[in-house]
Amino acid sequence: MNTFSGKMELSDLRKIKDAAKSGFKSEFSIPKGVPILALVHIADESTRQFVLEGLSAIGVANVTVSETLDASGRRYAGVRTAINESEIYAFDVLVYDGESDGIDLVKFMKAGVVPVTSDRTVFAGVMKDFNPMKFEGNGFFFASGNPYCIFEKVVSYLENIKFPEDRRILIKHVLDTF
Repeated sequence: MNTFSGKMELSDLRKIKDAAKSGFKSEFSIPKGVPILALVHIADESTRQFVLEGLSAIGVANVTVSETLDASGRRYAGVRTAINESEIYAFDVLVYDGESDGIDLVKFMKAGVVPVTSDRTVFAGVMKDFNPMKFEGNGFFFASGNPYCIFEKVVSYLENIKFPEDRRILIKHVLDTF
């Protein structure tokens, strides 16, 4: 089955994501008890570093797509120059500035990856900030590239997914976007 060709049931998606995440955690020696895996794809090096360090400080395992970061002394899970289609499922959240090359937001969302991205993305017309009070929205969107604004939206994501029904609704809306 081509996983990107149609809608997927949440239970089937969970199985695929669990298998992909398990493999990814093994590859990067991420402890099994770490529940969230984030992919950070931000062009500006200082902003990217701030977000990576913030995620590490709050216990979120993260991988970045970058050709410029040195692997020595890093406090995050890993550095990749690219992510292949099968690895997309390992991630829970994509922190994306909307400017960097190499990210197909549609594929990530079809894989149930929640976007934390710029409100200026080309898909802004179909994107809406998640509102748990109304059970609507399909991601978390920041208005500026300020690292604090980006990190605030990541924290909003983490707060909302603590509640199983909010998480289920959010993932359903993400999957139904495209």
